[in-house]
Amino acid sequence: MGENFELKVSLGDKIKKGDLLAKITEIKEFCVNMADSLSLVNEKKRKSLIEAWKNKKYKQGDLMGRTGGFFSKKILCPISGCFVGVDEFFNMCFVSEEKETREIRSPVGAKVKKIDKKELVLEFEAVEFKGKTWGEEKIWSWISGKEFDRIADLDSRFEGKTVLCREIDEDFLAKARALGVVALITEIGGKEELPDADMAILGVDKENWSCLMDELKDGKEERRMFLNCSEGKLLLVV
Repeated sequence: MGENFELKVSLGDKIKKGDLLAKITEIKEFCVNMADSLSLVNEKKRKSLIEAWKNKKYKQGDLMGRTGGFFSKKILCPISGCFVGVDEFFNMCFVSEEKETREIRSPVGAKVKKIDKKELVLEFEAVEFKGKTWGEEKIWSWISGKEFDRIADLDSRFEGKTVLCREIDEDFLAKARALGVVALITEIGGKEELPDADMAILGVDKENWSCLMDELKDGKEERRMFLNCSEGKLLLVV
């Protein structure tokens, strides 16, 4: 998990939804196109300058060198930071001195099952449903138990959520994407194909659809869920 990863939980801890699991300190890298200046420098001198600049800190506007030639131009630092390199498109890259801290919070109530150098694993109770998936996403979201049979019923209240619709067509997909719906669950029956969809979809058979609706109490409650499209699996948190 790296030296920039600060754990806030221990093995065996019982945690609530929203509890802080870890903090990650991220270093920002910025690249600025400097082709107007660097393309005027001959290759030998450019390599020499880049080597001299490496790992040095500069402030925006600092003089870093000159292009050379009859109409020599100043090469001024475009932003403040530590110089790390130049790519083939003459983008000059710097690492910012400012660091950004990002928090990772638990999406569900759970128990910390495993901690090692590569991963932090949470264990939680869930009901599993399997089916055919479109897409590659792994998504945590809320799922509404409401079944949509009219496109007019879909509105902004379902932004960031997963919704259920027995019949999906291109118009429904377009509106779902526009409203920020993150995934769709549908009953596929004998259908093998759906309209082209730039979003995560899980299709389940009639039996699984009925069981899922029973779990969701026919729309009377929302539940936390995890959709793993690569494995064709939906976990409905108990």
